[in-house]
Amino acid sequence: MLIIGITGPTGAGKSSVCEFIKSNYNAEIIDADKVVRELQDNKKSDYYLAIRKAFGGRIFANNGFINRRALASIIFVTEPEKKIVLDELTAMYVVPEIKRRAIEASKKDLDYIIVDAPTLIENNMQAMFDKIIVVTANKKDRLNRICKRDDISKDYGEARLEAQQDDGFYEKYADFVILNEGKNLEDKVRTVFEEIGR
Repeated sequence: MLIIGITGPTGAGKSSVCEFIKSNYNAEIIDADKVVRELQDNKKSDYYLAIRKAFGGRIFANNGFINRRALASIIFVTEPEKKIVLDELTAMYVVPEIKRRAIEASKKDLDYIIVDAPTLIENNMQAMFDKIIVVTANKKDRLNRICKRDDISKDYGEARLEAQQDDGFYEKYADFVILNEGKNLEDKVRTVFEEIGR
């Protein structure tokens, strides 16, 4: 069993890669963004409580749940310095939960545990992986994907892209790089897994 980390900038197509892996290999996917959402939606979680303390009531809806659009607007547009605060809280509470889920998955009869984590490198998670795959794409394609996916404006999308590391940052840590050009993506993933299996 191998533990593989998949990372790269937002909108590159990491989810598409993971969906293909799940459908074609004996693998379990741990989606870091999904873990974040689950912990943020749990009003008793330490992560939720820490975000409330750090950001105050302005990011909470009337029902007490975190308004993720409001939170994103703060860290990407109005107060980008606050992104560091959120990143620190994520490292403190989300990363341990991802590691716990990986340990649970390791008890199953799997060939691969895949962790889809956009901030894998920023959170110093490299040591837990046997291999790291970086998925990249050109900026125009990434912008189009995130605007459509998250229903956001082009200006807002560009602000989010600017808050990301460049491709070179990710590629320094990569065992494999997949350039998602919107075609032949599945063939590229197959090629990588053929290399991994040798």
